[in-house]
Amino acid sequence: MPRTPRPVRLATFARAPTGQAGGMGMIWMSWAVDEGQARDLLAGDLDPHDVPGSEPAVVDLDKAWHGLHWLLTGTEYDGGPEPLASALMGGQPFGDDAGYGPPRLLTPEWARAIDAALRAVPDDLLRQRFDAGRMEELSIYPDSWHPSDFEVYLTPYLEMLRDHYAYAASRDLGTVQQLT
Repeated sequence: MPRTPRPVRLATFARAPTGQAGGMGMIWMSWAVDEGQARDLLAGDLDPHDVPGSEPAVVDLDKAWHGLHWLLTGTEYDGGPEPLASALMGGQPFGDDAGYGPPRLLTPEWARAIDAALRAVPDDLLRQRFDAGRMEELSIYPDSWHPSDFEVYLTPYLEMLRDHYAYAASRDLGTVQQLT
């Protein structure tokens, strides 16, 4: 497994910016980036939203990010087993805060490790971990869960996440994550 990236506290992403109401909600996106794009992003010469691409190179998990983090790590916010803990909230922070923290860059090495870990987690295990009542109790975003949400809501987004990391890993690309 690659060296652990600088820790990022997920809890910092779950608070609305000072002086702002909740707005449209917290949306998680990730872009697969090559070495040149990563260099431009870190230098401030490229905004993640300007990285070209479509699925699976670019993925929008909408509000499913926190439920997926919970299922993959068993933690509300911080920590959990690596590399799964970094799948949604890992990487090197850079740039300006977009409302819930700055974007974060994961190296191609990390993308490969996360891809392998995501492929190794059986859906049945995640289905067993899904507990709508407990997730509501813990305020797992978006805070309102129904017993059918694993199959109906989270499973399609989990497949998008897996496809995204498989795409990046197979092309030796890193990823940039952002919660806005």
